[in-house]
Amino acid sequence: MKPQAAGRAPPSEALAALASGDERDLRSLQIKLTYVGSQKKPVPSVVIMTTHHLAVLDWFLDLQTDGLRYENDTTALLNFTVSPREMKGIVAALSAMGDALGRSDAASAALSLMAALRDSRLGSISAEALLDRQTAAAVIDALAAALDAQNGVGRAVLDAQRGAAFPDIGAAKP
Repeated sequence: MKPQAAGRAPPSEALAALASGDERDLRSLQIKLTYVGSQKKPVPSVVIMTTHHLAVLDWFLDLQTDGLRYENDTTALLNFTVSPREMKGIVAALSAMGDALGRSDAASAALSLMAALRDSRLGSISAEALLDRQTAAAVIDALAAALDAQNGVGRAVLDAQRGAAFPDIGAAKP
């Protein structure tokens, strides 16, 4: 994969590159979910990172799409950690969604899904996928399903975001 300037790539290319890495390569990977649809009150943004790193929101600034609102990143931010093995599973779950992550545009976007990797032998890889409501809910469900059974904090955080952003969309069947 040839990343674009500053390591930014289309979502499918970035996920393919991330999926080629092992658990050690993904230790610094951070994933951020930001609700960018219309809202009456803040919907929490979520940052997922491994137990090896703290959240670095600056990694995501250059990925923001002009015209979308990312205020939830500063007014309502939740985060949780995962093991490198869980992060590998998250990447696999997102990769399995294929081109569905690259279909939405800013006008129909409800959720911004960002991935940023730094200080890895894979290099710097960054991407943003803009997701419509149905795809966004499916992504949140896929992320929750990729977590270890004992990661109750991660599930609770994702459930809080999904419930605040998409209360009218039924959950995926296990």
